[in-house]
Amino acid sequence: MIIGRINKRGGLGDEVSVVYFIFLFIIIGLGLTWGTYSFFGGGYDVREVQSKWLANEIQNCLLSKSVDLSSKDDFFIKCNLNEKVLREKEFIVRICEGNCYAKNTEPLFAINSNYQLCGFNEVRSKNAPKCNEKNFELNSKKLHLIVGSKINPRRIE
Repeated sequence: MIIGRINKRGGLGDEVSVVYFIFLFIIIGLGLTWGTYSFFGGGYDVREVQSKWLANEIQNCLLSKSVDLSSKDDFFIKCNLNEKVLREKEFIVRICEGNCYAKNTEPLFAINSNYQLCGFNEVRSKNAPKCNEKNFELNSKKLHLIVGSKINPRRIE
């Protein structure tokens, strides 16, 4: 008993096309998923780069311009820095004569007082600030500059 005639010309072509279509659909879906994750995924930790850049900017400003460190307004104006941004974004800036980590050292200039975290290199949490330190001489004074960035890399504003 023959149910129907089998068309022997190209009868299998439709089923094979479906397999290729599903394979290409999966490849395209995986590519889109990978691309989206790589673009929006992990976040970039730029705290170390920010602290190095800011330390270089402050050092260059202090060496090239006569800045009165006792006046915060003079520092921000001459160095072309925004005090509000540095305070709100939790940057650490501390300038001392000698060593800032020594006991009873009063800073010549300071923003955000939690500079002690910069001295602990052994124990680091992922939320600890990334810091940069510079020692240089200005008007025959040895200055110690500590700059740190605590910006959370995953936060988008």
